Amino acid sequence: GASVVFNPEPSYEDDRGAQWPKKAATITVSDLPEGTLKAIELDVSANKDTKPKINVTVGGVAFGDEYTLASCKHATAEFKGSAEADTVVISIGATTDGSAYLKSIKLVYEAGAPVDQAVLQKIEVSSN
Repeated sequence: GASVVFNPEPSYEDDRGAQWPKKAATITVSDLPEGTLKAIELDVSANKDTKPKINVTVGGVAFGDEYTLASCKHATAEFKGSAEADTVVISIGATTDGSAYLKSIKLVYEAGAPVDQAVLQKIEVSSN
């Protein structure tokens, strides 16, 4: 399956997932199934309203629009585009107070992907 690398390593909270207090974070997802990605959805939270920005690239190219993370629990940050599946890099800006959290990463493929490949690939972010 896909591999996920965090930089820096996060701490974890059961409900909201990986967290990076006052630090910018980069999450790199590689070894994806082949196919065309049409959306990437992140389950994100923030416990303070410092509004860090979240950006996504696929194969080094910007994918979807920048997302501003307001104070929330389990918001869906959705990035829409069209790109052949390649290394996905999620950049979360540093919070000036509190933490940004990432619970899961959902990769949505175009229909017509090979039958042996999940059209929906969901990666739960956990300490396990």
